[in-house]
Amino acid sequence: MTELSVVNSALDREVYCREKAINILQILTNVLRGKLFLMPYNIGQHWILAVIDPLEDSVLYVNPLRNEPGDDFKSLIKLVLNDWKIMVGRGVRKR
Repeated sequence: MTELSVVNSALDREVYCREKAINILQILTNVLRGKLFLMPYNIGQHWILAVIDPLEDSVLYVNPLRNEPGDDFKSLIKLVLNDWKIMVGRGVRKR
């Protein structure tokens, strides 16, 4: 029964991440050339900031506590940028 709860938790996290990505993609579709998207993000009891330039495929991660971004945050950003590139017809760039 423990394994089942872990799988459900992972699936729930994936669905939640996908929902966030869809919301961010809706905003990115209106990004004009040369404009940046500021994305404040709460990681529990602390706020961080992602500055996204989708046209340059770059993200500046700002965390006053100087912690590295978590795996969930990295996955969300990768998902958003890859989906955005597909939406605008640029394909997915491998890293």
